[in-house]
Amino acid sequence: MDSEGNALQPARAGRHVTDHTIAKELVALRAELKLAKRRGIWKGDPAEVLPVGFAPEYKPRDRFLTYDELEALLGELLEDAAARVAFTIATSAEAAATERALREDVSPDRHFVQVRGSKRATRWRKVPIVASWQRELLDFALEHAQGRDGRLFLPRTKFGQTLERACARAGIPRCTPNDLRRAYSTWLRSDGVPNELSAPTMGHKDTRMLDRVYARLPPEVLRARLLAALGRCSAGAVNTSGTGAQNGRTGHEVDDLSAGKMAPRTGIEPATHGLTVCGGKWPSPRDDDRMRHLRRPPSAKAQQ
Repeated sequence: MDSEGNALQPARAGRHVTDHTIAKELVALRAELKLAKRRGIWKGDPAEVLPVGFAPEYKPRDRFLTYDELEALLGELLEDAAARVAFTIATSAEAAATERALREDVSPDRHFVQVRGSKRATRWRKVPIVASWQRELLDFALEHAQGRDGRLFLPRTKFGQTLERACARAGIPRCTPNDLRRAYSTWLRSDGVPNELSAPTMGHKDTRMLDRVYARLPPEVLRARLLAALGRCSAGAVNTSGTGAQNGRTGHEVDDLSAGKMAPRTGIEPATHGLTVCGGKWPSPRDDDRMRHLRRPPSAKAQQ
């Protein structure tokens, strides 16, 4: 509290740090102060020294890079930083894990990458490289990474600031290292990979974080996926560069198929023509004497 009785605000407020992040830091600090008090090495009251008012509702970020944005961003970064961005999107590696990345972590056939995460046991993981954009980005990272003595990348302590400045030069919205991980999960989800398969590759034990934070499809991609689920898209996965695009670059446009073509034809799988939607042929409501006793009598105003 200041001399006028107002709550003091953390110095980090307003510096690209959300109130939710500050609230988490204050929770950790409060726990440390309570532990210090129990051990007798501090005799104050946490409530008197910690600011109040930082208990906001959690609002997860939804920023991720499209393919075009990634292309613009890579063109504004030096080689090692560009390689780190490509590696992060290809593998979902955390910023700290890229600092520990070794060239030997990539399998000789480039089918797997060992990610050296340390936040919890599940973060130490092997990530399969299966999508074409994963392979392309991994090849790019291995070609341009500048690390020495077995390290994949050069030491970098302010990677977030490097990204921010490069985004400004590229003319795209600001992104963070965690937004690169969101690009990984969103691209996989747009390719049709269910969250229960991609969650372990990101170091999560279940799909809750992907459902809430990392793999929420933007409306235009969700619309294309819904059309595909209805059988109105031609074959091919939909990805991040817009409706009908595959891997953020190329793909097939949405087909305007007639209702008669919406159900699959007879083949290996049983026919499902009973589920075909025949638009414009809805039956008229029944109107006979047997339903008259269920109708609401007209009001006095209506009779007038």
